[in-house]
Amino acid sequence: MRLALRLTLFLVAAMMVVLAVYASVSIRDLVGLFESDTWRDHEVLGRALAASAASVWKSEGVERAAAVVQGAQAGETSLSASWQPLDAPTFEPQPPAAAWAGVRAGREAHWAAGSELFSAFPVEHAGVRAAIVIRESLSSRDAYLRGAVRDAVLTVLGLVAVSSLLASVLGVSLVGRPVHALVEQARRVGQGDLSRRLAVERRDELGELAAEMNSMVDAIDAAHQRVENESQARLRALEQLRHADRLSTVGKLASGVAHELGTPLNVVSGRAKMIERGQVAGEGVQDNARIIVQQTERMTHIIRQLLDFARVRAPKDAPLELAELATRVVELLRPLAKKNSVDLELELERAGGSYRTRGDRAELEQVLSNLIVNAVQASTSPNRVTVTVRKLRRLPPAELGGSEAEYVELGVTDRGSGVPKEVAPHVFEPFFTTKEVGEGTGLGLSVAYGIAREHGGFIELESDPGQQTTFSVYLPCEES
Repeated sequence: MRLALRLTLFLVAAMMVVLAVYASVSIRDLVGLFESDTWRDHEVLGRALAASAASVWKSEGVERAAAVVQGAQAGETSLSASWQPLDAPTFEPQPPAAAWAGVRAGREAHWAAGSELFSAFPVEHAGVRAAIVIRESLSSRDAYLRGAVRDAVLTVLGLVAVSSLLASVLGVSLVGRPVHALVEQARRVGQGDLSRRLAVERRDELGELAAEMNSMVDAIDAAHQRVENESQARLRALEQLRHADRLSTVGKLASGVAHELGTPLNVVSGRAKMIERGQVAGEGVQDNARIIVQQTERMTHIIRQLLDFARVRAPKDAPLELAELATRVVELLRPLAKKNSVDLELELERAGGSYRTRGDRAELEQVLSNLIVNAVQASTSPNRVTVTVRKLRRLPPAELGGSEAEYVELGVTDRGSGVPKEVAPHVFEPFFTTKEVGEGTGLGLSVAYGIAREHGGFIELESDPGQQTTFSVYLPCEES
């Protein structure tokens, strides 16, 4: 409505200026017309008096002529006439020298002094000259002008009031409401509400703007739908990619699991054959059956861990205890490490301490599994991989920004050949790998990096070529 108010005020101000100028010009014209009419009245009266006075002067003398002139003002309060000698006029204020010189030369003269108008008419008889001076007060003119000014002011105020009301109504209906509707629509679009459209019932610029805004909202809505569809497709592709990487890890675990299953299978087979051959009897049968059950449960537990790791699950945001998660992953990967003659160790900064964060368990298990599998494959003598869990305060990397905060660190250290300096900047790039063809996809570290970033954390690499390499995952700490 501010635009309508401004438009109304501008129109009213412009109208006031125009009316004020018109009134001023009209009053000035009235003043001029009043004065010209007054001069004409003076001329008619003065010439008549001059002729009468000249005639009386001839027949009855100068005194009688002066008396006739003086008596001409009877019945008129604002106008008077006087007989004046040319050499020394006796009325005040004294006439202007130029005007009186013209009267002496036989010409009529008119002038204004103060609030009065004067006219002088020469009279001559027998070579002797005098003048008839008519003076009229401007009080009547001033009263008339005051009334004219009052009427003009009242007229201007009335027109301004009517115009203001009309301009306000038209401004609100023609400008204020449409602009307000446009503003509300823009605000809704800014807040993400693309469900409403403006009703276009006008064929002016505001109607055209409303139609263009509707077209813009339609385009934004269509683009939003495209982005939403593309985002969903991207998320599905990303999830498939992560699952493929998880299955690749499962494939690497399979050989270790097969090796781990060998011992309980041999125990089960041997005990079953002893029962079959009747080599045990009585309580020995129950003991062997119990051992078979224990080994079967052990194998079931190993296989269930592997299947649980490989299963596709929807992401779930929930509180997590990272010490428990690290223990679970280390237990799952220990057969693979053992098969590769690697000791897999877990070190907690504080036994029984709390290392809580928030996120998806399966995705964080995948991150830690990728780092441990890479460390096992990179290990050389001494064949040991260490997984550490600890709390610390630190600043996030510059690309993430933010202030210092408390993080839980999951560190995986191997004693291999290290990462060359020229390779380190590229280890988190998709499909980058230094392994032989068929031994790696180059996705593991890239997937781990993306998962860590989605959880509000990050991954860093520290490597001493020829000595050891540490990958550290930092996740925001959640107070218990």
